[in-house]
Amino acid sequence: MYQGNKILFVDDDPNIVSLYSAVFTQSGFNFSIAQNGIQALEMATNQRPSLVLLDIMLPDLNGFDVLKRLKQNPETKNATVWMITNLAEQINKETARSLGASDYLVKASFTPNQVCEKIKNFFGETV
Repeated sequence: MYQGNKILFVDDDPNIVSLYSAVFTQSGFNFSIAQNGIQALEMATNQRPSLVLLDIMLPDLNGFDVLKRLKQNPETKNATVWMITNLAEQINKETARSLGASDYLVKASFTPNQVCEKIKNFFGETV
């Protein structure tokens, strides 16, 4: 259904990854999973996703560093990046926006199904 629009989901928590994988599969999304920042940067460069869902707390580079590098790389700078994290503090939201994130989703405030609806709306606008 959304095959032309590729999603890169970046999270190191196996439970979150498995939950979102199931919901994305059910929604017919074309997606891939990166479990750390280095892997996310490599996959974003190779796959050119339309949308990157990026956690902040990652085992190697944090999400802010990944975001900064994505936006500095000519090959990935146009990808839309949404931070998806448990860090609800305003300072983190402001940092994400200043580095180029288009949205900031706090995991506790959105179910995976709600995130899918946001993605469908986003892809509806970009198709």
